[in-house]
Amino acid sequence: MRDDIFEKLVHAKNKIDGFGEIRFQNEEGITIVLENGEITNVEPIFKSGGNVRILLKGHNFGFSTFNKLDDIDRALTKAVDMSRSLIPDDEVRLAEVEPVEDFVRISIDDDFREHSVDEIVNMLKEYDELIVEHSRKTIGRVLVYRDYFMEKYLVTTDNIKIFTQKILGVVDAKAISTNGEKAKTIHFSTVSFDSFAELTKKQDLFKKIASIADKLLCADYPSCEYCTIILAPKVAAIFTHEIVHFFEADNLLYKYKNDELLKLGQKIGPDFLNIFDNGSMVPENLGTIFYDDEGVPAKKNYLVKNGVIVNYLHSRKTAALMNGIPTGNARSPDFRYQPIVRMTNTAIESGPFPVNQMFDEIKIGVYVVDFYKFFFSNGLNGSILIDDCYGYMIRNGKLAEMVDDFSVLIDLSNGLFFIEQIGDDFIWSNSYGFCGKGGQEVLVGVGAPHVKIKNAHILKNICY
Repeated sequence: MRDDIFEKLVHAKNKIDGFGEIRFQNEEGITIVLENGEITNVEPIFKSGGNVRILLKGHNFGFSTFNKLDDIDRALTKAVDMSRSLIPDDEVRLAEVEPVEDFVRISIDDDFREHSVDEIVNMLKEYDELIVEHSRKTIGRVLVYRDYFMEKYLVTTDNIKIFTQKILGVVDAKAISTNGEKAKTIHFSTVSFDSFAELTKKQDLFKKIASIADKLLCADYPSCEYCTIILAPKVAAIFTHEIVHFFEADNLLYKYKNDELLKLGQKIGPDFLNIFDNGSMVPENLGTIFYDDEGVPAKKNYLVKNGVIVNYLHSRKTAALMNGIPTGNARSPDFRYQPIVRMTNTAIESGPFPVNQMFDEIKIGVYVVDFYKFFFSNGLNGSILIDDCYGYMIRNGKLAEMVDDFSVLIDLSNGLFFIEQIGDDFIWSNSYGFCGKGGQEVLVGVGAPHVKIKNAHILKNICY
């Protein structure tokens, strides 16, 4: 089957005069929804299709999709016609890449696809019952199971021929609690990349989250306005992801091109600050891709090293425009979209500070455990708002009462020098996460240790 697909893709590719790439992919999976103990949706997913992207000399990209392999020639003709009709002000160039032929197969310990709907439903019902048992004030629960298997084929006129696979399973849950005066929604998820059995062993997670939902109903607003905060690894990881949007080369070219803080070689943070993106990491994470959608090998790319900007995330096009090197970050959600510059697995590395000592010198501060959303204002010259947080007060170096319904505003006008300490306890998040950009959503991984931030502004929530 795989050889037959490649034969058709290569046959079509050989007809291209100029640069061209042809992608094809098959996807299968299932989504099952349990609401308040009752199954409300069972949706099998089967999807296949491909695209052709053409770049004629002196023109812009032409792009066309197809659903059946027999329609490649039609899509090829449309993509050529589109490219011919698009004449840019400046020539579109692509950075050079090495030819490659590779077949990346995954290793599966306990295949999600071999388990019945009844087995999945029984797992969801067990977790639903745990939420009810450990949260006396819960009024609503939604649990969603998803699994996903994908095979992707890519051939290009630059002698690239790649086959990759990806599989994962996820349980996503939401619980709503109320005491009659206040309501709280807790959202959490857990992911496995090779084992259904692993997903069935998360009882302790559901018990813990359920009890937090009730405790938040009694939590107060933080008793400080400007103070030191410590971000838990999950919050620090997504904070890092949001910052790295500034380092996506297409954003730099069109949104932040006049931001002096984002120039290569610029010192933007303390010496112990190191930020990277790595689409090649093994064991796999959500953003592991091995090759991007232009056939460029994924690798570990440092963006900030010892507090200094050392690189950006590139596609072949942005690398040519900025005299850079493609980093393996041209991605799209599926065959319906052209690839753009995206993150893969993004993280802030462990720092030199023992996490158990980071709290010691704080007389009064806030430990931020989780949040709802991030907001940016005016790029790296503006500010970032971490909204709808909960956590704990820090008093004399110790965790004290739980706090809720607050936001954290951080001034970015001096770069990332507000980071006072980075812990030595790095961890990759096991939560299910997408990143949205340009109307496209792709899976991304995030990781971080604890991060200590000075002089943060504590505000009331803006999201309800």
